[in-house]
Amino acid sequence: MKPKKAASTLTFLPLPAGRNPNRHTQQGMGQLDAAMSRQGYVAPMTAAADGTVLDGNARLETVATKFPGVAPLVVEHDGTRPVIMVRTDIPNATYPLALDIIVSANRVAEADLAYDLDVLREFAADGLDLTPFEFDAGMLKTLGDTASPDDFKSVDENIETEHACPKCGYRWSGGK
Repeated sequence: MKPKKAASTLTFLPLPAGRNPNRHTQQGMGQLDAAMSRQGYVAPMTAAADGTVLDGNARLETVATKFPGVAPLVVEHDGTRPVIMVRTDIPNATYPLALDIIVSANRVAEADLAYDLDVLREFAADGLDLTPFEFDAGMLKTLGDTASPDDFKSVDENIETEHACPKCGYRWSGGK
């Protein structure tokens, strides 16, 4: 599905270098590119009033590199009311494209997470309390130490997870 062009007066700017706590992964960015090629645009980006993207930097990067010249549809709001995007090309939740979106939205988010500890440390130094985000004790300890970002890429790496092969049904548990 080739994304449609839309008019906009807002110019989006990338976040200043090094201020995104998610470094993204090659796997996640590949999944995002493939999903956007199949589905068009699903999740909105959130920007500050100056156009700097706060949430959706991977989507912005994918749009800029894979779909150049596509202008965003901009919805201005003050954050006091939810914004619901209705896809008029998807008639119901059992439609094949709807099912594709339901699965890939969650899988891409999971596959594209690689915390940049230096940025999280900067945010904490700027006064952001990281405890409400429920990082595990190891992550919070790592943020307090002088560990490198590669020492802790994702909270999920420390969680035992059940996995099953979709083809043969073989089951195993462990990290990624």
